Amino acid sequence: MIKEQRFQAYLNLVERLLRCSCDQEPQILSANPDLVDAGLIQMLERMSEVMAQKGDQNTADCLSYFACLVADALSLSSSSTLSSSPRPNPKHQLFFLMQVPS
Repeated sequence: MIKEQRFQAYLNLVERLLRCSCDQEPQILSANPDLVDAGLIQMLERMSEVMAQKGDQNTADCLSYFACLVADALSLSSSSTLSSSPRPNPKHQLFFLMQVPS
């Protein structure tokens, strides 16, 4: 049940990011610091693959971009095993939010 709730929380966050303007991204992410982690990267990568398969390359590229930003901010490689990664510390989250274009 908890995993399903977390999955839904990631999904809601990704949907908000895709709908917002660039200047709202930092506010959305900073309002959800508990979701800015390796699980979010996994969700973004999976959604990017699905969108690419459906032929929506623009959305796929946007999702991949978000995944790379989060991975860079968390000092992770998006191609590594992310499920065993520790939760990010607040300094990494702040760095990520400062790097997001406004």
